[in-house]
Amino acid sequence: MVNQDSNKLNTKQQNQDAQAANQRQADDNQSQHKCNNCGFGITPIADICENCGEWQLKGKCNFCYAEVEEGQRFCSECGNPPTGITCGFCGTLSHFDFCPKCNAGLTRQSTETVQMIANSVEFQNVVNALAESGDIDETGAPNEQGIDTLKNYLNKFTEKKTKKKSSFSLNDKPGANAEENLKSLEQTKKNISTEEQKELDRKHKESLAMKLLEDTRAKTFPNNQEARKFFGALKILLPQVIQKKNPKGWRCNAYYNLHTGGPQECSATCSGGTWIYEIISENGFNHTAI
Repeated sequence: MVNQDSNKLNTKQQNQDAQAANQRQADDNQSQHKCNNCGFGITPIADICENCGEWQLKGKCNFCYAEVEEGQRFCSECGNPPTGITCGFCGTLSHFDFCPKCNAGLTRQSTETVQMIANSVEFQNVVNALAESGDIDETGAPNEQGIDTLKNYLNKFTEKKTKKKSSFSLNDKPGANAEENLKSLEQTKKNISTEEQKELDRKHKESLAMKLLEDTRAKTFPNNQEARKFFGALKILLPQVIQKKNPKGWRCNAYYNLHTGGPQECSATCSGGTWIYEIISENGFNHTAI
């Protein structure tokens, strides 16, 4: 037992040492590269400055990194304006396929990415798992009534049970009324049990859905913009498979930083990351990674 505990402590210490070494290496890298605009330390793979948001790769398209000439209106590779697009919804100038402020899709590629993820086997498995539990309606949209079913039903049955108890008295004459009251109470118990089972089934299906979505955490990308495009599209689709959760930000795998504005604030998105959601419940707030 002592050896096992010692091994656990050693493993934990090794993990902490490795994380510290990685952070030191990141700090060394940042000290050698500075933002063109504000002088903030950036990594060698950075295309934006995390401090001021300035695009760092001069002479390259903001969306696909293709070489472009000064004053070129459209990129010959991706067809987008190489220096950015002004969002038609909120007016923000964006270097990204999805607006960093409102997450609206701004390019043809953003629409294609949403469709690609929505039609993928992995995402369809998630949608189908929840559809089987009744959390998604026939249109594929979240079924709010299905989500709140348990609370409504339990409240309803509790009210029924209370009313029946108040109407049942030892002074009642034996006969049909007493028998009906007993049957009603038994049926109420059965109904509550049924709804509790439905809730357990729903939670099981949601756990399955979350497990399927966990695959995105380990996903890496050929470059930062591909990662931002993927997670921007995923944010649009996630409300179909998660309910009663508020997005708190995006956490990068590279430095484990939480970016409240999403992956558009991170300069190392190619290493992948995770959307962090806040679960709203009667017991308060919890956080989950998706």
